[in-house]
Amino acid sequence: MSNDSQLPENPSERNLSDFSTDFVGFGEDELWELDTSPSQPIEATIESTKGYGVMETSVPSEDFIRPIAPGIFTNLTMLEKTSMIAIVVALIATATFSIIHFNKEIPVGSEIAEKVSLPVEGELLSVSAFETYWREPITQGETIDVVRSGVKLIPTIKIQASGKSGAIRVFFRDGEGVLVGDSTTLAISDNETLTISATDGFTDMSMHASYRTGKTPRWIIQILEGPSIDAPIEKFKTLFETEISTDIR
Repeated sequence: MSNDSQLPENPSERNLSDFSTDFVGFGEDELWELDTSPSQPIEATIESTKGYGVMETSVPSEDFIRPIAPGIFTNLTMLEKTSMIAIVVALIATATFSIIHFNKEIPVGSEIAEKVSLPVEGELLSVSAFETYWREPITQGETIDVVRSGVKLIPTIKIQASGKSGAIRVFFRDGEGVLVGDSTTLAISDNETLTISATDGFTDMSMHASYRTGKTPRWIIQILEGPSIDAPIEKFKTLFETEISTDIR
């Protein structure tokens, strides 16, 4: 076996502090020599007794063992945690106040009805109850609504009226007092529940959103009584007027 360097006669006499030449292991026919450079750090090794040589295994340094990052709130000081809690509480309180105030500013059907002193007694007819709301026009079936093309929502009033004989006439007006659609006249001969809708209304759902928030003035319904459905307009007298609620049904 040919070698470029000679092994010490007595391995025990080898200077262990001399790392200028280090042997990695032995093969069957050759001896490998590791050339170490002073510029490269020497890693700690763990010797293995298995096989013919020394197996080098890197030992991780403590500098590379990083702890698991803690949660967001564990890094906060007590003052920061208290401030965050105070902000959340303030936001919840503000939202609650806004909802309550918003609901108070928008009259519902029952509140609108309370503005009218019921029952309303006329010379010919009496109205004991009513409610107003918005709904989509009926476009199919036997009870199709006669409405202007493109209308998405129409105002409606449901009335409980009574009288020996007479007629009731209903007008729908917008927030400016302009007549909306056609008037409706129906005969009353006994206790009856009538549902009357306008022939015109909102052509876009966003119009109702504006109406609900109060950006659009309230629409009005006028209820009149007369001797018959054929009586001239001067023979009809006002029973009551009411705003149309924001309810959708």
